Amino acid sequence: MRRLFGETAIRPGGEVDRARLADIVFADPQARRRLEEAVHPLVRERFRRIVAGVRGVVVLEGTLLVEAGMAEDLDFLVTVEAEPETRLARAVARGMSEEEARRRLAAQSDGAKRRAAADRVVRNDGDREDLAAAAAELTRELESLAAARTVPDGG
Repeated sequence: MRRLFGETAIRPGGEVDRARLADIVFADPQARRRLEEAVHPLVRERFRRIVAGVRGVVVLEGTLLVEAGMAEDLDFLVTVEAEPETRLARAVARGMSEEEARRRLAAQSDGAKRRAAADRVVRNDGDREDLAAAAAELTRELESLAAARTVPDGG
């Protein structure tokens, strides 16, 4: 990060100041693009190493999986979406200023690309119980799909 953004994104002691880095990249689309160009290949490679040889279901959570070009590596893609007003209210409730939350929302894609790539879209405009119910339904579907793909070892 130091190479990309200088000392402004580094805390004393050398670790990345994530809040300052967010301020930089959400205020400057070119800075965000530089960050993504540096991080996305590393994330893709790490994902491939982690799941290599894994049998069964692997769940990967990430905000920019489609934008990072990882959708083609996935057997099943779920995107979780909420209306912009809901996302704004939640960000503010977590302590973000409304101005900062609006800037971050404006920097995000509109979701059309993710929805087009997704096998399922889960709506998250309700409360936690609504999301838990949707997650339980999705879990049953994924378990059913995984069971259908399981091939006995034969020995």
